[in-house]
Amino acid sequence: MTISTIRTTENYDIAIESENVGIVFATDREAIAAIARGAMATIRGEVYYNLDEGMPYGSVAFDGLNNAEFVAAAQQILASVEGVVSVEALSVANVDNAAQYAATLLTETGTLILQPGGVQLQFDLAPAQD
Repeated sequence: MTISTIRTTENYDIAIESENVGIVFATDREAIAAIARGAMATIRGEVYYNLDEGMPYGSVAFDGLNNAEFVAAAQQILASVEGVVSVEALSVANVDNAAQYAATLLTETGTLILQPGGVQLQFDLAPAQD
């Protein structure tokens, strides 16, 4: 299965390769990482066609970080991303008054580590087996 999405920058701007190439697409694990980052950045109520989607930051982070509720909501969101088989590890911390998370995801094509400052792709691991 191939998963693809438009490649974005760390600030969620559309990535453009050059003036002549145009929009760039991410595929497979890079796409899963981008979709997972976007899902975690979406605030509940922000998606106008489904107000129940997104992280409930209002109840788990904005009024004081509630680690257990944040982790539970994040696990549910990350597990729902296409291509994610399971959430292997997830941690959250209050860093300079901001919720900062790190997650290890088992995907159909190997392991993905989402962490502050970027995404680490572990290509040497075997894909998940059904």
